[in-house]
Amino acid sequence: MIKCVNMGKKKSETKLCPWSDCTNPAIISPRFGVLPCDKHQRENVQVGRGYQFATLTQSARINQERDEFGADLLQPWEPDGITPNREFLMHYPERAADYFDGDDIKDI
Repeated sequence: MIKCVNMGKKKSETKLCPWSDCTNPAIISPRFGVLPCDKHQRENVQVGRGYQFATLTQSARINQERDEFGADLLQPWEPDGITPNREFLMHYPERAADYFDGDDIKDI
């Protein structure tokens, strides 16, 4: 980072720290533009929120939704690509004709 230094410029042309009531020179970054002075950057300022862990009620809700909507993720075929998925057929019997022939379903 490059510090803004008064090189023959008038004092009013020097960029100042964007914090209110601060007269220290700002730090000029080619990527981020005008940044606070060294003093304010060294201060431990927390930005945003701290960590938030899932509570018991949140995890219970997630488990309930997983049980309720888990069938939406079922694939019609087993991973081998040959065998029809029994769970898919149990949950979606009306869609069996879209994916399987009569011979495929006989064995199940």
